[in-house]
Amino acid sequence: MPDLFALVRDGVRVREGVGFGTPAQRAPPRSQTLADSGFAHPADKAARFLVAKGEVGECDACLEMATILKLGCPDPLASLRLSADRIAAMLTGLVRLERRRVEQRA
Repeated sequence: MPDLFALVRDGVRVREGVGFGTPAQRAPPRSQTLADSGFAHPADKAARFLVAKGEVGECDACLEMATILKLGCPDPLASLRLSADRIAAMLTGLVRLERRRVEQRA
């Protein structure tokens, strides 16, 4: 049975070797980061939370495939899927909060 960690690690190596560049090359210029600006519009925050929620969904799908294909121990995979569900719920709440803030400004 293949090791799940090794499969993910090798997949990351392949992805980085395909031309996506290093993490430093993919990062936005320093002037464009929200942390440096000190201000982020609630609509921007909501959009970023939605992107993060999509990423969590992709992680959950990968964990589901790993469970179905029996690529790892079922208990840790179930725990990770539960964590992914909780994170998605948290991000949903954050999106709603930021959208309310946008509506209040209008």
